[in-house]
Amino acid sequence: LIRNSTMSGNRAFPQKAVVLRTGGLGDFVLTVPLLVSMVEAGVRVTVATRRSYFEILGKLCAKLSFIDAEELFVSDESKVPPENFSGATVFSFWKDSDGSLEARLETFGIHELVELESRPDISPHMVKRIFQDVGIQWEEKLYKRSWLRVNELDGDYLWVHPGSGSPVKNLPLSWFVQRIERWLDDGGGKVVVSFGEADLELVNPFRSFRGKLPLTFIHPPTFLRLREELVSKASLFVGNDSGPAHLAAALGIQTEVGFLSTNPDIWKPLGEKVKVIRSSELNQSVS
Repeated sequence: LIRNSTMSGNRAFPQKAVVLRTGGLGDFVLTVPLLVSMVEAGVRVTVATRRSYFEILGKLCAKLSFIDAEELFVSDESKVPPENFSGATVFSFWKDSDGSLEARLETFGIHELVELESRPDISPHMVKRIFQDVGIQWEEKLYKRSWLRVNELDGDYLWVHPGSGSPVKNLPLSWFVQRIERWLDDGGGKVVVSFGEADLELVNPFRSFRGKLPLTFIHPPTFLRLREELVSKASLFVGNDSGPAHLAAALGIQTEVGFLSTNPDIWKPLGEKVKVIRSSELNQSVS
C-alpha cells in the first residue's frame, strides 16, 4: 500500500475512491465539496462515515456508496471487502498513528492511502486546503457555492441555533435575543430556536432571556430531521460556528454565523448567502 500525505496536483483522480471522514457534522459538511467534485469527475466514490451524516446528502446519496466508518476498524477475516474497495484510493482524515488503518485497508485490496489534514490551525480555508492537497483546481467562486443546494426552499422562519457543542464558540444569549428582536422589528413573524444534544443545557437559560418573544423551540432528533426542518422552515439561519450552520449554508439558506474562538478564514461555512460575524463586529452587528 502506498501512503501519501498529498496527491500530485497534476495527477488525475483514481477511478475508485473511498473518503473516510468522521468528526463532527460541520467537519463532514466541509468534506462535501470533495465528494461532489469527485462525482462530477466520474469517480466511483464510497463514503466511510456515520449513517446519520450520509443521510443529509439528499440527492447526492444516489451517486455515492456508503460504508459505516467503524467497519474499517473492525478486524473480521470472514468479511468480504466491498466491491468498490478493490484497487481504490482512500482519502482519509483519520490520524493513523499506529498503522492499524493501513493494515486493515490492505486486507480490503486498497492500493493507496492519501492522508489529509483534519484540524488545521492556519490558513487557507479547510476546503481550499483539501482541494489543493488532492490536486483540484481551486477557484474563489467555490466559496459561494451551496454544495447541497435545494431549489425548493420556501421557509419563512428566522432559525436561531444558539449552541455549538462547545461553550467557548457560543455568542452570548443576549446577542441572539437582540437579533430576534431586530428580525421582528423588521417585519419577520416566525422564529424557531433549535438545540442539539450537545447544547441542551442552554434551553432553560435561553427561555429566561427570551421574555415574551414569540418563539418555537425544537430539538430535531436526527440530522436527517434537522435537514428536513431547515428546508421547510428556514428563511434565515443565525448561529455559531456549528454543524447546523454549515448544513444550512450548504443547502442554500441565508446564513449568519458568529465566530468567537475559531478562525473563519479556515472554518467559515461555504454557501452563496453566508455572512460571517467576527467577535470584533458583535456590537455593531445588532445595531
